[in-house]
Amino acid sequence: WTALARKAGPEHVPFTLRALHTLITRIVAPLAILLLASGITLIFAARWDLVANEWLWIALVLYTFNIGLNLGVALPNLNAILAIVGSGEAPQRMAEIEARGRRQRLLGMTSGFLVLVILGLMVWKPGA
Repeated sequence: WTALARKAGPEHVPFTLRALHTLITRIVAPLAILLLASGITLIFAARWDLVANEWLWIALVLYTFNIGLNLGVALPNLNAILAIVGSGEAPQRMAEIEARGRRQRLLGMTSGFLVLVILGLMVWKPGA
């Protein structure tokens, strides 16, 4: 999204960052936590054995780590970018914004990879 905003013009980047922040904090994060809670509830309701089905607890650990990575690292990084852009110091601190943008991109790729691993575990169910 931010790459598209940059192509449209630098004046569109702050709006895009604020929109992403709003989407993450008001929709994605609450739904990710609700998904974890409902998944754990289903595991206990269906009486799945976490010891016998190690793919299941590995997926839960990876999912919890992914939520922590996004809420504990990626979201504060996005907040820092928004603070710099909102302060009017963006032109002077462009190197920091670019470094944080690269970090954000790496975190996004890591999160996407974790989601694919979790999806693979949930579909393949090794050892089940």
